[in-house]
Amino acid sequence: ALPPLIASRAALEAQSPLANVASFCTDARALPFADASFDLVETDFLLQFLASHDRRAVLHEWARVLRPGGGLMTRDWVTHQRGLDPLWDALRRAVLQTVLGARTHVLTGDDLRRALQEAGFRATVLRLGRLPLIHVIAGVAHEAGE
Repeated sequence: ALPPLIASRAALEAQSPLANVASFCTDARALPFADASFDLVETDFLLQFLASHDRRAVLHEWARVLRPGGGLMTRDWVTHQRGLDPLWDALRRAVLQTVLGARTHVLTGDDLRRALQEAGFRATVLRLGRLPLIHVIAGVAHEAGE
């Protein structure tokens, strides 16, 4: 059975504010969309679940399907490996493993910035208020010729 949020997708998409929005369940490393077919890629808390090589493949796919100048917006758990960050990150990973049975990976700010740049994004990684490790990642796909 589908989780309640996914099961209610049809009801949500039928509402007029979301009439031009669609959601897909697909392999993010090989998106079934044409190059430059979207203005925005938006996700939440996906990157932490991907090993480094898969994360890079996903970022390259996001850049591929975005139109030049298109936007990327996501939120994720990012550590800067200083202060209490390593402790918070270990706790987060243990909780997700225990509660969801999901393996997560360390996602450092430096690695994420480098991977975003390699994929073709001009990006910013910002800490979200005082919440430990939660960051907003915003990026713009490079314009053609950049």
